[in-house]
Amino acid sequence: MSQRTLSGDFAAGTEKYNTPLEWVQPLADAVGGFDLDPCASTDSDLATVNVRNTGGLSAPWTEFVADVVDDPSEAWVWCNHPYGRGEPPEWLSRASSTPCNVVALSKAAPDTEWFADHVLAADLVSFPNTTSDRGKSRIKFAGEENGADFPNVFSVYADGDVPSELARILGRWGWTLDPSEVVR
Repeated sequence: MSQRTLSGDFAAGTEKYNTPLEWVQPLADAVGGFDLDPCASTDSDLATVNVRNTGGLSAPWTEFVADVVDDPSEAWVWCNHPYGRGEPPEWLSRASSTPCNVVALSKAAPDTEWFADHVLAADLVSFPNTTSDRGKSRIKFAGEENGADFPNVFSVYADGDVPSELARILGRWGWTLDPSEVVR
């Protein structure tokens, strides 16, 4: 399958910030491909199911993948959700509660309630940093001149163990931790 970009909007669907394939394709490969991208642009074909026209929160993600996998706990979802005020909690609540496996890309905002409630509920959290093999700490979204003006975080919600190849890739890109081992 030829791949282009995955997309998430920052504010209420007004701006698109496409995740560069150099960041997301290795993650897709590590999990055997993404079955659903609830935040994809209409021309994205990275995931088997693209529900941009339906709305990624309009139904449980298990319904969207029902024709793709027999067991929702086998499905993998990529979610570069809208970052606008009030939006991350809705998306990350879904990511952390669905029976599907999810890799989410979010703004790293550890001073927010949604970060503590949802990102730290993940099975694995990874902060891309300047000591990674990527040589940069901020993701430069496709078509943008500069990297984001904020740090990002990947969070993995897995039904079972996080695939070792996924953990290895995220570990190579930056600081990666199991939130259950974080002292709060």
